[in-house]
Amino acid sequence: MRSRYGDPDVLSLRTVATPVPEPGQVLVQVAAAALNPADLHRLRGRPYLMRPSLGWRRPRAVGFGSDLAGRVVAVGDGVSALAVGDRVAGSGQGACAEIVAVAAERLAQVPDGVSLADAAALPIAASTAYQALAAHARLEPGRHVLVNGASGGVGTFAVQRAAMLGLEVTAVCSTRNVELVASLGAAHVIDYSRSDWVVQGHYDAIIDTVGDRSPRACLPALAEGGSYVMVGAPISHPWIDPAPRLLAGRLAYAGRSAQFRWFVAHAGADSITTILDDVAAGRVRPVIGRRVALADVAEAMRELADGHVVGKTVVEIDLELQGRA
Repeated sequence: MRSRYGDPDVLSLRTVATPVPEPGQVLVQVAAAALNPADLHRLRGRPYLMRPSLGWRRPRAVGFGSDLAGRVVAVGDGVSALAVGDRVAGSGQGACAEIVAVAAERLAQVPDGVSLADAAALPIAASTAYQALAAHARLEPGRHVLVNGASGGVGTFAVQRAAMLGLEVTAVCSTRNVELVASLGAAHVIDYSRSDWVVQGHYDAIIDTVGDRSPRACLPALAEGGSYVMVGAPISHPWIDPAPRLLAGRLAYAGRSAQFRWFVAHAGADSITTILDDVAAGRVRPVIGRRVALADVAEAMRELADGHVVGKTVVEIDLELQGRA
């Protein structure tokens, strides 16, 4: 939990009263949670454009984390799609806790054969990857897509989903992750420490989860009519990011055949259900680079802030529940 904005050091473990589900909510006993870059932005309260919704001087919500998986232990009024005992995964405020109240519409039932740790790794990262490809890149099978940041949380899902859709995938990652990314379905892998991916080819779409180049700098790498999909970018302006990058992207692509696209993913029940079905069928697998205990979340967030985290970091909260669920 946290009572103020700041770096991961502001996080601490506390004992609080068990929440009561409001209408439309369920109470989830959490088996595992997963960490996301968005959690870091909310932790710091930056960019400051977020503060009106988060709390200006201090965060209104003291819980931390968003992605989770566990078992329903209580159901609020008006909920009919879920019942006590259901295994669920989804996204809700304060996921790094033993028990949390979550809106039922943000939870999906976890199929048999999918572990709760794997399910926790999916909601935001996999939804982002799936929506980037389906709603924004919108490529036909056989087209060529480049995934920048292919070994990260979103990137590992984007590579797998793109290969599953019949796309030719070029993945960009560091030397140590070349074999991993190739195993996920990338036809070509570019080690960014040895080659400049911008001059390596012409792609029908670029899924950029890193933002280490400006949208304008990526134009030469796009084929005629291609799409640059901005998924992630560093925060360089604490007040108004990503507005300057969005404006620069729209201006750079104005009047050109290439398209600049940016979006915020929606990790709702329908999206998560589709992803869980793919995991259950063996078409997609979450890459869990690190597992940590609840007491080690601050350290794990520091590592996430430093960058170069492989896949997803999963917080193991209830090992007994993971084992029996």
